[in-house]
Amino acid sequence: MDDWVVERGFEAVADTLRRQAEADPSFSAQVCVEVGGAPVVDAWIGPELDRDSLVCLFSSSKGLSALSLALLVQRGRLELDRPVADYWPEFAAAGKAGITVRTVLTHQAGLPEVDGGLSWKDLVDGHAEERLAAQRPLWRPGSAFGYHAATLGVLMGELCRRVTGESLQAFYERELRRPVDADAYLGLPEEHEPRVVEVPVPDLSALAGAMPVDQGQLADLIAGLITDPEAYTELTHSRRARALGLPALGGVGSARGLARVYSSAVIGADRPPVLDAATVAEFGQVHCDGTDLCSGLVQRFGVVFQKPLPRRPFASYQAIGHDGAGGSLAFADPQVGMAFGFITNRLAPPGGEPRADELARAARECCLRG
Repeated sequence: MDDWVVERGFEAVADTLRRQAEADPSFSAQVCVEVGGAPVVDAWIGPELDRDSLVCLFSSSKGLSALSLALLVQRGRLELDRPVADYWPEFAAAGKAGITVRTVLTHQAGLPEVDGGLSWKDLVDGHAEERLAAQRPLWRPGSAFGYHAATLGVLMGELCRRVTGESLQAFYERELRRPVDADAYLGLPEEHEPRVVEVPVPDLSALAGAMPVDQGQLADLIAGLITDPEAYTELTHSRRARALGLPALGGVGSARGLARVYSSAVIGADRPPVLDAATVAEFGQVHCDGTDLCSGLVQRFGVVFQKPLPRRPFASYQAIGHDGAGGSLAFADPQVGMAFGFITNRLAPPGGEPRADELARAARECCLRG
């Protein structure tokens, strides 16, 4: 704790982290807060994570991918209200010719799964793109929304490849991660493998039983990950998965790295942020709100990004960010000039990690008082 960064006025964040650890001695976490582009809190606690640990980010990876697509939109390479088929002609099959990029990126396209199911192998060998392009939507696009937990990464990745000629991982690395040397990777270099703390395989049947709807109603690969220890282990424990960095759920990083990327992209400091205010507002505008058809949870989404909810008031309405099943949470809140990153190494309960939300609220309150 002597090595922590805790700037004056942000002691409440550190106090909250200590209290959480006292309540649960097995709790390990990192939290990092940047304000105006500089760290005001950089702390870690518990028996399993240290200052330099990295973990699987699960769906917090979507936020990193979304920042990349936002940059493509800002540059005019990708237009939210153009049909996906304009960029990816094969996608027009099965009545999807009119589905726009915006509809896809707001979980409204009805493509959280394909007939016969997607496997881990489909995701890593490139067959998922072909199968999604051929798939008829599970609901009329735009009529409802359902969290595309794994398939959104496939769709984002293929859109990036079609407009840039390179993978989303390569674009993110060059444009967002490398310029600020952030420990938040979509494709982990092998030299960082010794820093990885693996998320233990939990009691998957108990976790599935905690979901708010019957498991059979979860139209997504995540349902398979919850009930298939082999697939879960491949995602969280294999060098292959970490090297690949699947855009929806395969990123690897630290709290410091997450805060650094969001700070550079949205807040800025010694130089302007990568994304302009109009682009951040476009991606942060609420597009769907209500009961998610896939998870049964009440959810709220902008363009890819999750939005704060009454049950999860972790930031202001202007914030853009995403959490992950491993307990991670990362976002930027332009209203207070803050970027936030949090990781732990235990699966979060359905609906998010309450301790991450508590730390985020404490950080925001410190900003408002300052």
